[in-house]
Amino acid sequence: MVGPRDVGTRSVRLREVNWLVPASTAVLSCQVKLRAREPLQAAVVRRGAAGEAEVRLEAATLPAPGQGCVFYAGTRVLGGGVVRRTEVAPMVDAAGGSGLSPAPSVSDGGVAQR
Repeated sequence: MVGPRDVGTRSVRLREVNWLVPASTAVLSCQVKLRAREPLQAAVVRRGAAGEAEVRLEAATLPAPGQGCVFYAGTRVLGGGVVRRTEVAPMVDAAGGSGLSPAPSVSDGGVAQR
């Protein structure tokens, strides 16, 4: 990670979520890992529509689209998913004209992981 550790977001949206435990509740308090070399951190995972979830982290982090996020209870893996790209507003020129800069790509990242 580049930059200060206290910069970033505490909310991470996931796609392609795979659960290894029964769907007993819509909200799960657990620990998550976003990077292999970082320690687990406390989080709350909210199950979303089929294959989606939102993770609310205790500490801010800098997740990257396509990056994996794994849910743990101690050493037991509960599931995981792929970090989604955050929504970005289309860009326009400074004069507010027809837009000289193209809208950003809608890619959800993670090409190498597929």
